[in-house]
Amino acid sequence: LSLENLTTEEQKAVVLAAQGSGELLQQGEVAAAEGKINQAVSLAPQSAYAGVAKVLLLMASREDELARKELDRVFELDAEYAPAWALLGDLENRNKNLAKAEVAYSKAMENRANNLPDILKRAQVRIILKKYEAAQKDIDPLKKRIPQNATVNYAQGLIYFQGNRLREAKDDFNLALSANDRLLQAMFYLSLTNLRLGNWDRAEYYANQFHA
Repeated sequence: LSLENLTTEEQKAVVLAAQGSGELLQQGEVAAAEGKINQAVSLAPQSAYAGVAKVLLLMASREDELARKELDRVFELDAEYAPAWALLGDLENRNKNLAKAEVAYSKAMENRANNLPDILKRAQVRIILKKYEAAQKDIDPLKKRIPQNATVNYAQGLIYFQGNRLREAKDDFNLALSANDRLLQAMFYLSLTNLRLGNWDRAEYYANQFHA
């Protein structure tokens, strides 16, 4: 999109931030994104949207401390800005601060209607924290709204696996692979589940797929 007909600095900043974020998320082009995102923040330092793009850039460059400082600045602009809370959750998750990640994803969920990714990420964190009952409460609405989603079915399979409900776990891991036949975690747990069920041939098949 051209910036020519945009009349305010904030309008230009939004377009530049969107372009930079797209380059980061779709193609991983940090260098290409950097100029646009920095220009966006310079044009409209009061824009939470541009600030979140800057956080994305810093996280892509593994500059986590600077990303935290930029998030603090965004929260000063808008304490309830859901995309910022979601990125804080990703940052805490990456740094193994799982309890803090759970809180951040919860805040993101509270502050936007399209919160399916936040619910799913919170469920995954809760599974790692062994909060299986709470994770199931997150997974239940997701299964109704996006029943064919590979990651949702994988998460449900993990909950069943940890509860020793192996046949149900096997079904959900199979559903996950049906939606995404490259989901390595599902291959691994499907092999392990079949092993525990005594299905040796299937266990070996999925183990071989995982290693390949």
